[in-house]
Amino acid sequence: MKEKKTAELTAATIANAVFAVALNLVPLWRPYTRGVVLEDFVRILWAANISFLVQIAGNLSMIFYRPPRFAAFVQAVGTAAGLLSIIVFYVVFPLDFAQIGLAWINAALKIVLIAGMAASAIGLIVQTAQLAAGWRTLSYTAK
Repeated sequence: MKEKKTAELTAATIANAVFAVALNLVPLWRPYTRGVVLEDFVRILWAANISFLVQIAGNLSMIFYRPPRFAAFVQAVGTAAGLLSIIVFYVVFPLDFAQIGLAWINAALKIVLIAGMAASAIGLIVQTAQLAAGWRTLSYTAK
């Protein structure tokens, strides 16, 4: 795994904050989506916000403190929060592309979400095993 530099962590923190704000504004412009974004969209916001907050907190903490085991822990917690967010989005599925004649996108997006859940679950298992075994030998020193 490539060493993350302070600038990359800062940029990721800013990007996560911007995306969190944008996602929370979706309900305001939902009426202009021609029915694609459903009223249930607000039911996924809690999980998405947790994921964004975990990523932001993890990146901010790693700007100042980056021993290898801590970095591995932050990455595993971030993956778990992301997995939670994907699962909630899949269960609620607050989109309906059939409203604009593109119903196949619903099925395709669900397949992508299933693949994302599988990849995140595998990644979480690997990260947890590496953390438990102390396999992380990467240097996470601030530059």
